[in-house]
Amino acid sequence: MRNLFCASAAVVAAAIAGPAVAGGLPGANYNDTFTIQEFLDADFGGGSYTEELARAYQERAAYEASYGVDGDNNWYDATAFAAKGRAAANGEEVQPWEPVELDLGARELLLARQTTVAMAEKYKYVNPRGCAQMVAFYDHFIEEVREERHSITEPSVMVAGWKGAYADCIGVRAIYGYAVTACQPTDRDARIPDEPTKGRKERSEAIRIATELGAAGKSGLLSAIAAQIRVAGHTSTTGSEGRNAKLSQCRADWIKGLMASKGVPENLITAEALGETALEVQTDDGVEEYRNRRTAISLE
Repeated sequence: MRNLFCASAAVVAAAIAGPAVAGGLPGANYNDTFTIQEFLDADFGGGSYTEELARAYQERAAYEASYGVDGDNNWYDATAFAAKGRAAANGEEVQPWEPVELDLGARELLLARQTTVAMAEKYKYVNPRGCAQMVAFYDHFIEEVREERHSITEPSVMVAGWKGAYADCIGVRAIYGYAVTACQPTDRDARIPDEPTKGRKERSEAIRIATELGAAGKSGLLSAIAAQIRVAGHTSTTGSEGRNAKLSQCRADWIKGLMASKGVPENLITAEALGETALEVQTDDGVEEYRNRRTAISLE
């Protein structure tokens, strides 16, 4: 499958089903360019999904107003993002643009939109900011795909934002502690006292993340949005450097295997051992710090 999210002119051209939409983005209005500064200066608070969505579109509008097409201010397109932000602030339902609304028709764009809508609905009350950012970044990405024929702005800038927000929305994060029980040291002196309750919780979280990414893998979305899923195993400073290197590799390999079993293509996953070289919490040697025993997952 094509990787639509690389910033090559050929790929972007293939995504464009027809000429750029005459008249600009849906919802854009020349009259609103005279009042948009009021929207850009507004304080929408934050915390709830609708507040975060208003803020996310405010940020997208500000970007267009300060940069836009050909490196110049694009107040007109900014009004389209502002209209969505105002609607969110008023409690109205706001959905990302359909690619066809911008005369775009690539399958990967449609798939990304379906994922954006589904994941925002599923996790908007759990991770409201990440989900709101994902929706707004999706709209900005397809807007820049449409503009690529006459814009110096790289679509990959917005795609990077979308990927990060997608990961935040579905809760891709580090897995801490005893989720990977198979990787615990076997020698009695080095073994850390078990934490069965915390272990079950973190294992369940690892399975949840792998299942979400696996669904995206089966649909083909991951092949379009992720050049690599990086899985990095870490340890505390208890034990020797050699032992910790092996332990962290075991943790990374276990998460990689879990993801593959759920449908993530193995060629998209890189598992690496960082041992005690990248501590989340700095400690002296020989200190058992729970937050340093982790497996970090990131989309890059």
